[in-house]
Amino acid sequence: MPKSLATLALSAACSLAVGPEAVALVWAVPAAMAQQGELLPMTLADQLGDLKHLRRSGADTRICVARIHEIGRLGTDQAVEALVGMVQKLEGAQQMAAVHAVYLANSNYANQQLRLLAAHRRSEIVRRQACRDLLLAGNDHLIFLRDVRLVVEPNLMIRGEVLRGLLTNDVPGLEKAVLKAVKSKNSVLASAGAFGVGKLRLSEAARYLKNGLESSDLQLRRDSIQALGYLGGANSYLLLIEAWFDASNLMFRDDIAAGLQRAKSRIEVEALIKRGIQAEDHDLTRVCTDVIANVAADMPTVCEPVLTELLEHEDPKVRDLAMEGLVKSGSDSIRDILIARLDSSDTRVRSDAMWALAAIGNLPSRAEPRILELAASDHTAERVQAAHVLRRFSQSNPAYEATCKLLQDDAWPVRSMATESMLAFRRTSSLAALVELATTEQGRVREDAVHCLTLLSGEDVGPSGEAWAAWLDARPEFYQLPSEKTAATMLRNRKANHEENNHSMVRNTYHGLNVAQEGLVFVLDVSDSMSTRFDDSQTYYQYFANVLDETIANLPTDTRFNIVLFSNSVKTWREELVAADADNLLSAQGFLEQAAPGGGTNLHDALMTSLSFAETQTVYLLTDGDPTIGPITAPDAILQKLERSNRNRRIRFHTIAAGSAQASFLAELAVANGGEAVDLTDRMK
Repeated sequence: MPKSLATLALSAACSLAVGPEAVALVWAVPAAMAQQGELLPMTLADQLGDLKHLRRSGADTRICVARIHEIGRLGTDQAVEALVGMVQKLEGAQQMAAVHAVYLANSNYANQQLRLLAAHRRSEIVRRQACRDLLLAGNDHLIFLRDVRLVVEPNLMIRGEVLRGLLTNDVPGLEKAVLKAVKSKNSVLASAGAFGVGKLRLSEAARYLKNGLESSDLQLRRDSIQALGYLGGANSYLLLIEAWFDASNLMFRDDIAAGLQRAKSRIEVEALIKRGIQAEDHDLTRVCTDVIANVAADMPTVCEPVLTELLEHEDPKVRDLAMEGLVKSGSDSIRDILIARLDSSDTRVRSDAMWALAAIGNLPSRAEPRILELAASDHTAERVQAAHVLRRFSQSNPAYEATCKLLQDDAWPVRSMATESMLAFRRTSSLAALVELATTEQGRVREDAVHCLTLLSGEDVGPSGEAWAAWLDARPEFYQLPSEKTAATMLRNRKANHEENNHSMVRNTYHGLNVAQEGLVFVLDVSDSMSTRFDDSQTYYQYFANVLDETIANLPTDTRFNIVLFSNSVKTWREELVAADADNLLSAQGFLEQAAPGGGTNLHDALMTSLSFAETQTVYLLTDGDPTIGPITAPDAILQKLERSNRNRRIRFHTIAAGSAQASFLAELAVANGGEAVDLTDRMK
């Protein structure tokens, strides 16, 4: 199971009087300790004696830091007193470790001492470390930091860190502190103020953000850009577009794009149309077109004219985005344009056109022959979307026969889409092919086939293909499928009578979700908030890593899987999916044990990484917060990007919302990608 030493990281700014290496020593898992294995239980006297010996012998600082942490974990008042005494004598990383070890003692007395250390007159290093730990220690200590340290702390950099930490923890009553901080000449404090202006939506402070856009301090500039995106309004978005054209902001274009993607109101969209769409910079035009396409359904009269015009843009990506927006707006003019695109020389244009035609429906019969041709394409994406759109011709025998053929396609996404389309055709003759898939497939396609059989027949004989084969053999010669309405009623009655669980197969689960048997990617949030306490004995990360460890331990040995951890950046366990054999399970456990939470929530890159593995079929995403960092942070924009990227992959995304995560957003993400959502936010408070 993950060890506590590996799970108490905190995202922090650069150190004040010691280098970042020292900070890393305090928070990271000491490598030397990992090599030596678990430390045996020792008394306080033994621990202190051992530490003294280690220091005198010139042992590696990592070993000393590990020993100091172990003293804190004794949890006794005597251990805390010893650590407080050490703070006066140690220096650098070991001094910081002694302060942190007081926090690890996790007692009322330890927390009292942390407050005293936060007021340490002689050492800014001690005050800073104590404040960082108090940010993790619970609500009472957050209020203490707000009402005392934020007011009296003389070092503006520490004050800025405290303010940012309080804002991150959603502590109320910070408006005045934010308004004061954003005016500060100290860049760290001003940066925290800019962060707060955006988080608290303090529109009265927007004028100070313009100054931040021109700052030489990169963090202040980034926070000002992000704050403008959160504040919204025409002026904010015009400032962001102006910042886009500033050559000194090239490194911040992802942040600017993320801000622009938050545009929702009519005046904001009109600002993008006026200043962004007309720009000669194609990258900016793409960003603005994407935003307009996302809101087209809510304001078609504003968006349709410009999207129609953009269908002729020289940039193919802009044209694709405009097409998607017109589909969302329900424009009648788009149908003929899409049918014409079926004859494009570009594979992507043809497959996207079929996706759009499937979305709008009500297709003329003249489109069917060309789609039947594309169903035999050499390109997987075209066959996927052909299987998708052919369901719109549900009364056509040629369309049905072509879809049946796609059930035997070499690519599993094509077989999956064709299986789903069988629901639209609703023909008894499809049962044999679906039962064969349920019997012979091992991964997602088997799940899809069982699901389709259940909805078509109104029966639920469980996930076993053999059980479905026996059911089909027992049908009378002239058996006919019930109507869709009748089948739905049958399933409701079965559920009401608890008959849906009449099979005996035991399923591996992950937070209540059935775990598929092939192509699994588990994506786990390791941002700063995951280092907070779940209960007296473990942090959020420890709890969720333990659950994941148990789940992968129960995987069949031939199931292929991978693990992705994400915070500011993304870290993958393996470069590809691997079998759940004993060696790999042990390696996966070690990967989880060594992870150290800290940083923001880069959900976008985590999702894109899960898509990058060729064998991915099902993703399980667990996060305890909303996206805060990465090239895209606006939830709607992330949904759109994932839908677009997953359109031809058919990967199923299940989501688990914990902590303060936006459960509705994660639920929408799951539903849009064929998955289920679990909401643990209430149970985790």
